[in-house]
Amino acid sequence: MANPGDIVTHVFQVFNRGTQDDVYQLTLTLPEGWTSLPVPASLSVGAGEVGVVFVNVTVPRAAPAGDYQLVLQVASSGDPAVRAQATAIVKVQPCWDFRIDWGKQPPRAQAGKELSGALRVTNTGNAPDQYTVEVSVSTGWEAHVYPSLLDLSPGETRTVEFTIQVPATASSGTNYAIVVTVTSTRAPTLSRTLSITGRVAPPPPELVGGSLFPEWTVSLTLSMDKSGSPEFGFRGWGDIEGF
Repeated sequence: MANPGDIVTHVFQVFNRGTQDDVYQLTLTLPEGWTSLPVPASLSVGAGEVGVVFVNVTVPRAAPAGDYQLVLQVASSGDPAVRAQATAIVKVQPCWDFRIDWGKQPPRAQAGKELSGALRVTNTGNAPDQYTVEVSVSTGWEAHVYPSLLDLSPGETRTVEFTIQVPATASSGTNYAIVVTVTSTRAPTLSRTLSITGRVAPPPPELVGGSLFPEWTVSLTLSMDKSGSPEFGFRGWGDIEGF
């Protein structure tokens, strides 16, 4: 068994069952994308003796989980019709891993408003995986995720969207945190999180009762006395604090 990126060594034996010494031509066939250390082009084996061939291969880091064949073909130089081959199996283990990043960061929370955001989930492992997505928010806030469960093949990326409803009663200046957690169902201990924090902004004008500004009614009068001198009168009333 091997993991992506490992170097695997297999030992092949070549038996000369003839009555004369022989030189055998060697041909190694690897899975597509695999590499190996150089293998001798030929091997001399005495009559009735056994020769040994070491094959060292590197498992590609992107190799999907599964079984792979290494095939060594041997042909006699004395009689090309005499040939044989042997197959070794390399079992590549599943490797669970993934990456998440923001596709769209949610804006600053505002009382009474709905937030929206998105993230991208990429399967960076070598086997298909399934992921759960959860959004944690403050008490009383509502979060919806779609999809909350997704299946990805190795190398595949999908976008997950979410919305958050901020209560109209949320106090301005209150600290909040939005935490998005993605967890592998194949490897439950493997999870990734994205988070964003801030302070609740004031509610929009349409959700604020009354006027945003103090009201003050003003009355201005202008008159002139007998001598022609102007006289001004000013009167105001309203709800300005301190007056």
